[in-house]
Amino acid sequence: MLLSAEKSGIYRISPKTGQRTFLVQLDGNPSMRYNDGKLDPCGRFFVGTKGDTEDLPERGRLFSYDGKQARTLVAGTTISNGIGFSKAGDILYFIDTPTKKVGHYEYNLEKGEAVFDRHVVEVVGDAWPDGMCVDVDDMIWVAEWGGGCVCKWNPETGEKLCEIKLPCSNTPSCCLGGDDLLYFYITTAKAAAMDEPLAGGLFRIPIRS
Repeated sequence: MLLSAEKSGIYRISPKTGQRTFLVQLDGNPSMRYNDGKLDPCGRFFVGTKGDTEDLPERGRLFSYDGKQARTLVAGTTISNGIGFSKAGDILYFIDTPTKKVGHYEYNLEKGEAVFDRHVVEVVGDAWPDGMCVDVDDMIWVAEWGGGCVCKWNPETGEKLCEIKLPCSNTPSCCLGGDDLLYFYITTAKAAAMDEPLAGGLFRIPIRS
């Protein structure tokens, strides 16, 4: 099944039949829209919000939904973006893009509760942290909007370990996939003022042999 976060709410979609089932509306404010979502290790759906047509500082939230109950986990965000979980499920990583930082939250997987602990990564320069994922070694990968790259970070030390450059300035999201998670998938976005023929494409890069 697929989950789709739309202006009218969250839907479950069958990839075989296309049947859509409405699940819940987490934020019915017409000035807001959903932005980036992910499942936690127990299958709860996490999704954040941002202003629909303009930035609305501190109006966004990060929600979770377990199929019955919805809750706000992080309030006062501006552009809710990357979400990731440690392999053990006890840490939530979350990006509110204008902060340029990745937040570390102590996460109670059984109860679905998150408590902010500290920031573990800060993106400097003209790029902005966007989507992210966590690999099998609990390292975090952050896609940089305006940076044309995805960077691997050690969340314990804050050290940047490597950088994957793309032929596109805007790299909004990334994830691991394929057999044994051997491949890295990176989305890119077009920018009207930039001559980037490959922008808007989906890239697949092997990261392990």
